[in-house]
Amino acid sequence: MQLRSYQIKAIDSLRYSFNTKGKKSPLLVMPTGAGKTVVFAAISKAISQNKKNVLILVHRRELIDQASKKLKAIGVKHGVIAAKYKESRNNIQIASVQTLVRRLVKNTFNPNYIIIDEAHHAAAGSWTKIIDHFKDAYKIGCTATPIRLDGRGLADYFDDLVKGPGVAKLIDEKYLAPYKVFAPPLKVNLDKVKTLGGDYQKKELEKQIDSVDIIGDAVQQYKKHADGLPAIAFCISIKHATDVCNKFKDAGYKAAIVHGEMKVDDRDKAIKGLGNGKIQILTSVDVISEGTDVPDVSAAILLRPTKSEGLYLQQVGRVLRPKTNKTAIILDHVNSTRTHGFVDDKRDWSLHSQKKKKKKGELAPHVETCKKCFATYKPTPVCPVCGYQAENRERFIKQEEGELEELKRKEQAETEKQQQKQLIATARTLEELEMVAKILGYKKGWAYRVHESRKKNTYYLPKPDMKYKAKLTMDQKEKVARLFALNSVGFKMLKDYHNENYRKLAKNPNSDAGVIFKTMQLNSSSSFANRKLFKEWFFDMFQYSWDRTFIINYVSTVRNKNVVINPNSLIFINK
Repeated sequence: MQLRSYQIKAIDSLRYSFNTKGKKSPLLVMPTGAGKTVVFAAISKAISQNKKNVLILVHRRELIDQASKKLKAIGVKHGVIAAKYKESRNNIQIASVQTLVRRLVKNTFNPNYIIIDEAHHAAAGSWTKIIDHFKDAYKIGCTATPIRLDGRGLADYFDDLVKGPGVAKLIDEKYLAPYKVFAPPLKVNLDKVKTLGGDYQKKELEKQIDSVDIIGDAVQQYKKHADGLPAIAFCISIKHATDVCNKFKDAGYKAAIVHGEMKVDDRDKAIKGLGNGKIQILTSVDVISEGTDVPDVSAAILLRPTKSEGLYLQQVGRVLRPKTNKTAIILDHVNSTRTHGFVDDKRDWSLHSQKKKKKKGELAPHVETCKKCFATYKPTPVCPVCGYQAENRERFIKQEEGELEELKRKEQAETEKQQQKQLIATARTLEELEMVAKILGYKKGWAYRVHESRKKNTYYLPKPDMKYKAKLTMDQKEKVARLFALNSVGFKMLKDYHNENYRKLAKNPNSDAGVIFKTMQLNSSSSFANRKLFKEWFFDMFQYSWDRTFIINYVSTVRNKNVVINPNSLIFINK
């Protein structure tokens, strides 16, 4: 089994956490479908080769089978601590939480390392008992969603957060499938539904769902957008799942139900049926939300409202496993996308408690639904599915100090990307590269590595139109950039000029620079007393694309990080 590059990087990061940072319980975060099981199987093998004991902790039969399969694939002998399994003396053991917690007193297996699958459950009672029992063991947590329902963090159980790639990156590299979201009109009001443990009470939810025509809608919307595709419908209760299953059967589809009270063999048969075509629709109650690997499923039908971002991501993640020419379909009947955002949105995970920021009824930003086909997508002028353009469509505006400017997501991102490439390409000295790293927020050491690699590559030459830069020190250039950070109007004019004349020679740069210079209110502070010197420096920088890009990137970074600039620190002196 060959590891992917990001999986190797994840293992190296965990090793760094233990050996260099001195941590004892790092938590690895990787999206559903990224191959967490493969990663901890490889880790287990490496540890066992050093004659150390490894305990892999899971909470479901399906996860036992999954982990066992991956270990067998790389030739690793192991035992299983679970009901109906014979005990063995291998130094790798996969343990069911439910079984091991009952056997702790009689247990003779002492792990040096504990790998905790679906580690967001670590705070639960049974898990905590096991972890505390083996308090001297090193721990490695693995999860796609390092959050608990109540918003409390996992810092009490893990001491370092190791982040793998995001969903967007994995989709871009074809390790996960692209997707489309459809959000038909919701016909249920959840304002009065009580909560328990951070999520909606199931009984209350069931009453509300029973009072609306959401089941019929589920069948209709599936037929319209995902007809014939293997799908999982995530339901509230056994009764709800049964009703949905029957509705699909009545419509002529091959449907079945899975839930935790079924016999394991019957549950496995139903899940396998979804993969081999015997079943088209599988209605699920808390069985396939996490851990279960069903690579052939292509559609998710969200019928269970949830306040849990983690549960939502686990559900949607089931359908993103890649397959040739596959585009996953998400039919969101319960506003989960509007509540929690898109599955590939960037998420700033943390080990510490996160206060729930959203107020009651508040929806996630940057989510738009087409009024014609109900496709749900990140805001664009035209629906990417059906091409519909609504009249009087809401404009997406961002605010800068003193002005409003339209935010054109795609165009702006592309321009900024090109500007950054240009800035990096023409930074020749180590000092210039260090300033670029500071502007772009790169880690310490990036500038040195780039500079050293360029020494080895003699073919590296700047493009002709980027060859020259203003003959100023980096300190002088930074002071000019800082002045633009204090002048919104002047900065906007400079940015507009640069974008319009990108990779073009201006006919009269001094005249254009003069127009911008007049907007810079430099006489308002004694700090800007040397107006002549500033003008000289600015006119020099204005002529060159690299230096304009330098200013634009610098100002954008300062504003994004909310850096406060003291005007009194910018007094100009000759150097």
